[in-house]
Amino acid sequence: MSGKVIITCAVTGSSLSPSMSKALPLTPEQILQQSLDAVSAGASIQPAQLRDRDQNSFATIARMMDSLTEHDIAMEFECYDVGHLYVLEHHLSKRTVKKPVILQFLTGTLGGISSEIDHLLHLKRTSERIFGKDLVLFTHGTGTGNIKAAAFGAMMGTHLRVGQEDNLFERPGVPFASNAAQVEKIVRVLREFDLEPATPEEARAILGLPAQAR
Repeated sequence: MSGKVIITCAVTGSSLSPSMSKALPLTPEQILQQSLDAVSAGASIQPAQLRDRDQNSFATIARMMDSLTEHDIAMEFECYDVGHLYVLEHHLSKRTVKKPVILQFLTGTLGGISSEIDHLLHLKRTSERIFGKDLVLFTHGTGTGNIKAAAFGAMMGTHLRVGQEDNLFERPGVPFASNAAQVEKIVRVLREFDLEPATPEEARAILGLPAQAR
């Protein structure tokens, strides 16, 4: 990797409530402000969770992929375990999608693979064997191991994701003050290893997206 690391910051999530942390953004204004603060701290991607949850059947995944392909929209694929990599291989074998393949390891969820370094390495090596070099990887650990998983991912050469959607607490019982505080912490870790957060423009180039119109 070039030394530039894309930091995605997911600022809020549907399974969380303000009773868990006063720092969780709730209103559109709060979400916007925390998003802007996260970008100022070093994040370059803000995901929008706009999806109709119907258990992600093979047919649903196929329809979503075909619709996004039809509209020339790049896709990020989330895999919760090694088996999901082979599900993705199945779908990609039946259609042509934008390259590079953008793939995120989502670890630490109940029923999915955990965020230990050996599991992350296995996911990375398996992905590279299946999909080849035209691949951009992200590591996204959930729960209080989120920052550690992000650091592991960066050391392996992947990009990463942090944010209040995935984890509210810096350590048990101690909530992060904001999304920006999470970004600032992982940026400090990256810089200890001479890695820098990618700007939004650099992130677009890494992901093969057109430059943003000004």
